[in-house]
Amino acid sequence: MGKITFANNGQSVTYEENETLLELSERERVPVPFGCYAGHCAACMVRIESGAENLPTPNVFEEYTLTPEELAQGWRLGCQLELKAGEVVLVPWSPDLVEKK
Repeated sequence: MGKITFANNGQSVTYEENETLLELSERERVPVPFGCYAGHCAACMVRIESGAENLPTPNVFEEYTLTPEELAQGWRLGCQLELKAGEVVLVPWSPDLVEKK
């Protein structure tokens, strides 16, 4: 079990190991955008503000979808980001990104 604090609203939630960030956001009703169902793949981009060292490395889909610059800046895809027990990560996002991809 771990904990994530969402920097854009200060909400903290706990999660189970191997849950994706997007699954967590849907279960706990925390603000992670997504638009895959509307044809906007990568709309669930989030920026890891701290704790990135506790996350798995980007998978093949993230490396294909995000630019090297975005990955270097800490951007990840909520639908692909599997969480591991014991982590504390701050995750802000910008609604402007939904239009970006």
